[in-house]
Amino acid sequence: GITEVVRGRDLLLSAPQQQYVAHLLGYEAPAFAHIPLLVNAQGQRLSKRDGALSMQALRQHYTPQALLGLLAYLANLTDDASPVSLTDLLPLFAWNKVPKSDVTCKL
Repeated sequence: GITEVVRGRDLLLSAPQQQYVAHLLGYEAPAFAHIPLLVNAQGQRLSKRDGALSMQALRQHYTPQALLGLLAYLANLTDDASPVSLTDLLPLFAWNKVPKSDVTCKL
């Protein structure tokens, strides 16, 4: 029943294989959207799996609204990185605003 999948562009190459498997199993493949990654100054992705980020470290430096504001700014949804609530942010979302390439960020 899944019709849309949004994930990082690091998984872009697996999408055709997953669509093919869905077809072989008789399912309609979902539509995929692959978004850019947050990377450090060296171009390495920021992810908890790679030890670059952890929720504990983020909580020490940001409130949820401050982190959301920073991410909204990096995604071109807001003009600055001011704290924002999810409720206020949702109406601002548009796919055409999301960057096409990876975003360098110091968190």
